[in-house]
Amino acid sequence: MEVTDSKTTNLDGSQWHIVVQEHNDITHFEGVGPTASLKGIVTRVIHVDRLSELLIRAVNNRTRERNYFKKLVELFQNEITEEEFDKEIGDNEDEYVITANEIPTYEDLVLAYEVVKHVKDVKSIDDLSALFSFNQKSMIKVLEAK
Repeated sequence: MEVTDSKTTNLDGSQWHIVVQEHNDITHFEGVGPTASLKGIVTRVIHVDRLSELLIRAVNNRTRERNYFKKLVELFQNEITEEEFDKEIGDNEDEYVITANEIPTYEDLVLAYEVVKHVKDVKSIDDLSALFSFNQKSMIKVLEAK
């Protein structure tokens, strides 16, 4: 079992005291530090995790749009019939249809806003809703509450 005891100075000059105890696959740690610094670290970790979820959802929704339009092109080029098109979409909705049923938090909307600054063709609340599957009425309620 290895025990490490260290004092670390944070960038703002505040002092951290951390004890780490490692044993096989288990690590136990304790620390004392400024509350604001700790809250900042935890908040950033939570935001990164949530941001990852939002980005994955956005990529999946853009893939659904692409899949739908590929199938639509097949229909327009008479490669499939309208009945085949409807059946494919109906039988495999998750591959083609974006549902806007997610209820965003204010923090979700802030993260989404930061992301869409770098995403092509997100110009309206409809685009934002479709990209992240956000329910538009819920988006408006969250923003009005702030």
